[in-house]
Amino acid sequence: MRKNVEDSSDAITYQNPVLLNGKVIPGKRKLIIEVLETLKKNIDTSANGRNKRVGHMTQEKRRSVMISMVSDLNHLGFNISSMNNLREKHIFGLVELMIKKGQKPSTIQNKLSVLRIYCSWIGKCGMVRSPEYYVTDATLVKRVTATNTDKSWDNKNIDHLIESVSKKDPIVGLQLKLCNQFGLRRLEAIMLKPRISDEGAHLHVRAGTKGGRPRMVPIATDQQRSLLEEAKRLADPKSELICRPGKTLKQAINRFKYVLRYCCITRAGEGVTAHGLRHGYVHHRYQARTGGGKLPIKGGWPGESPRVLRRLLILREWSHEQDNQVFPRSSRARRAHGARASRRVSIPMVGH
Repeated sequence: MRKNVEDSSDAITYQNPVLLNGKVIPGKRKLIIEVLETLKKNIDTSANGRNKRVGHMTQEKRRSVMISMVSDLNHLGFNISSMNNLREKHIFGLVELMIKKGQKPSTIQNKLSVLRIYCSWIGKCGMVRSPEYYVTDATLVKRVTATNTDKSWDNKNIDHLIESVSKKDPIVGLQLKLCNQFGLRRLEAIMLKPRISDEGAHLHVRAGTKGGRPRMVPIATDQQRSLLEEAKRLADPKSELICRPGKTLKQAINRFKYVLRYCCITRAGEGVTAHGLRHGYVHHRYQARTGGGKLPIKGGWPGESPRVLRRLLILREWSHEQDNQVFPRSSRARRAHGARASRRVSIPMVGH
């Protein structure tokens, strides 16, 4: 139905928003068409207001969130004729419904963030407040950023699990090995072009990164080098990708998901996911840089030795920071030895 609605919005040339091809549009469908038109007009506007086209996944996320909110408003009995009539009581109702559905704080915050951006487009800046404003118990919408559980595969037989995947599908098995050895995300491993990304001492990860920000991952072991050479041999000569020829990106992602489900590499099965290999990579890099030190999730002591710089170096390999300055702004970084919220910490480039 969503596709039909989008197709209809492309053909809208009428002046009266209540009519479509001479017929009265039902309230819910009219709101959806209005939302899609607004999203289409602001496709080149990023979250921070810059004239920068957002990625396709962000566009789809905004579209699905706003359409679901229209459905929720209809379910709650709010028969508003236009999104311009959105009021604070509607947002209270939406948040209450999200909590009743058992949605996680991160989901609620993300949805309100999308709604906040949308409201800024229709002249209602500042209307959507922080999630805590809409509830009496702030813990219902407070996101926990520090994990209390070890999500790595260190307690599992990693080689055995990856081998089972390789038997089912060698391509997906190789992608999983790349996640393990280089700390890649699923999409990064699927979209990696090993011949192009290999820069000798580093693997230049470009495609599939969050926000399209590239990063450099050090090639520090013989095992990493051997795996990268294997990836080059198996990569498609035409596309340079490690995937089956003729498959779309969506098909490659679905294949990856299917094979892992088949091999029971899920939270419900083995209790781990592919992203857990990325966590394990960080643990091992931290141990290597600290001479055997452990992260708190592994039993290490949070207050041991000055380690802010080591953490930031590893985070750069793991995430996206590639400029020469890193700003430690979190409360944890401010409390750590040697870090101040207003102090700029200089970090040498990774691998140097």
